[in-house]
Amino acid sequence: MYQRTRKKARRDAICKRMREGKDLKRVEQIAEIGPRPETYSPPELRRVVIVIDYDLETKIDVFRLERTNRIDSYSVSHKQQEPEGMGWSRFCKRLSGHYPRLLSPYSAD
Repeated sequence: MYQRTRKKARRDAICKRMREGKDLKRVEQIAEIGPRPETYSPPELRRVVIVIDYDLETKIDVFRLERTNRIDSYSVSHKQQEPEGMGWSRFCKRLSGHYPRLLSPYSAD
């Protein structure tokens, strides 16, 4: 059997008090916060994005963002196409690609 030094025993006692303090703090926080609320269940249709484009001709596009089994992604449908799953930032990136920039009249110079 190995010998247990005073230094090791002291360190073990300090770590034990630290663990007990953390457990006590966790129990106090749980009591202060109270019971957890119900888990959030988002609605079937989460967002509708309507884009009115006046550049070449007036064009209205409607994007429907519906619920998926993940809280941070949507099922995006547009013009009766097959819905595609993506997050909000990817949707915004695709949206900017869907409406490309037009050349300025001064760009021909």
